[in-house]
Amino acid sequence: MPRDLIESVRPIPLPPTKEKGKRAVKPKVEPDPAREEVEIRCMDAVRRVRKVYVRHPNYGDLAQGLDKLGLEGLEERVQVSVGMSAVHFRSGEANIDE
Repeated sequence: MPRDLIESVRPIPLPPTKEKGKRAVKPKVEPDPAREEVEIRCMDAVRRVRKVYVRHPNYGDLAQGLDKLGLEGLEERVQVSVGMSAVHFRSGEANIDE
């Protein structure tokens, strides 16, 4: 993620303080396009990592794939793992014949 994009994100305003006997007034939060862009990129990164992990549930291989070139091409670097998934073992659906 570009450093200038991260640096352009405005800090979140502090929560309102409540004085004794008075109501707390919430400050109006201005839209922050830089924050929205960073959030979109982070959600996209989470989606990609989850997609690859479902196909290849090994954090070691996933970390090595991310370490090489980051998210770009992660699906090609971390190939599909053949075998039974952990879901089969937890659900009791494991069958010796599979």
